[in-house]
Amino acid sequence: MKKPALTTILALILSTTAFAEFRTLQPSELKQDFALMKRALTELHPGLYRYSSQEETAKRFDEFEAKLYEPMREDRFFILLSQFLSEIKCGHTYVNPFNQKKEIFERFTDGKTYFPVYFRFVDGFFVVTENASPSELPKGTAITSINGAGIDEIVKTLSSVTTADGEGTNATRLNSIDLTRKNGGTFALFDIYFPLFYPPENGSFRIETFDPETGKESKLDVPALTRQERNSEMERRYGKTPSYDDGWKFSYLEDGTGYLRIGNFITWRLSFDWKKFLSGAFGEMRKKGTRDLIIDIREADGGDSSIPVEIQRYLSSEPLECASRNRAYIRTAKAEPELLRYIEVYDKELKAALASGLDKELFQPAENGLLEYLGDRKPCEKIAPYENRFTGDTYLLTGPANASAAFTLAKSVKDAGLATLVGRPTGGNLKGFNGGAYLFFNLPNSGFEFDIPVFAYHPMDTSKAEDSGVIPDVNAGTSVGDVSSGFDRALESASKLIREKRSASK
Repeated sequence: MKKPALTTILALILSTTAFAEFRTLQPSELKQDFALMKRALTELHPGLYRYSSQEETAKRFDEFEAKLYEPMREDRFFILLSQFLSEIKCGHTYVNPFNQKKEIFERFTDGKTYFPVYFRFVDGFFVVTENASPSELPKGTAITSINGAGIDEIVKTLSSVTTADGEGTNATRLNSIDLTRKNGGTFALFDIYFPLFYPPENGSFRIETFDPETGKESKLDVPALTRQERNSEMERRYGKTPSYDDGWKFSYLEDGTGYLRIGNFITWRLSFDWKKFLSGAFGEMRKKGTRDLIIDIREADGGDSSIPVEIQRYLSSEPLECASRNRAYIRTAKAEPELLRYIEVYDKELKAALASGLDKELFQPAENGLLEYLGDRKPCEKIAPYENRFTGDTYLLTGPANASAAFTLAKSVKDAGLATLVGRPTGGNLKGFNGGAYLFFNLPNSGFEFDIPVFAYHPMDTSKAEDSGVIPDVNAGTSVGDVSSGFDRALESASKLIREKRSASK
């Protein structure tokens, strides 16, 4: 993947005026942070060499260190860290914006730097979906450049700081560049990185557009906004910003097909009991004798790993195996005390275990240089299907956002033949991914935090696994025209399969 020249990045960053004043870090501070980052990754990260050899990784470490011999502004160091971590090709290893210290987070997010337009990246364009600027930008308008940079250049630049599992899941990286009502209301990747590379000029962005229907081209300036200004204007024009609760929905389509949308797996942020929600939906379908169900997980990525099991219990007619079909590996059974000083965790028991050392019965040396973790391989009873399970035909809508737990659901459902998959290939990776539990490592001088997954999951037979996400049974992408018209091609493709099936059965 081609990266922008370092001199170009530096020139762009130094022209930034809309941010709060960034700190300057001295070479000694940069080198200390680098040394700790290198130790943390090499001693703790179980997937560091999954897609790159030790020699290739060592070379990247050397290249990174060679950039640390002059004072550097923290925003440039932030970019360099993000690009380095991106090259590990792990969807759970990144400079996590939500885990940064408050004062650092505010310097990067509180400026008048926000692009006033939401869009989807389709067919090489940023296609407008919502607009908070004073200019007329109808839905479906194609943006071709911003501040003189073409969309291809912008996408290549931003792709260098995205995350994804493996090399064959580029669509996941591209999907994460989209700026939508869902991620724009919180903190999107685009909002954090785009103004670092392409800062607003004199308080605005110069954009070039064209109308796909008429071919008319336009040039106009749109104002850079604060996050609050953009959110307020978006809500004034389009209604309340969707919440996590709004991502979950059950309804019936006009033809009587059940439609279950699970837009996120972040169950701890829901205000309702998600298991009761599912029980109610499947109970209603059983009562009504619903014969077809579409489950839409296209917007979901990681989160609660119990969701895949719960959904399968409603779809399967046979007991489910509870044993993992992956092997789990760890890098170390005991972490050095010096490294533990800089680590925070959700699970205090995890940190205590790393400090004292895991019980020797929980791991064994593996051929890949890691330690195979045996704690997940205890015998357990099969998981029984629910009584109010769905007995009709199921269609699962998938897309490149589906990583981690959402990827697991797509893979499990396809492997078991519980649904027909429709849409686009998922994120995640058939070769496995890293996750399960996380260490939040804090660099002492920059103050930046990055996530390190504890476990590396590999399929039982790695020789047959491809470097890709789950491929749907029916491919259904999106065109520029679909965005402007609001046409949902994946949903229509699933509905067409249902119509054809019903017609054939008459």
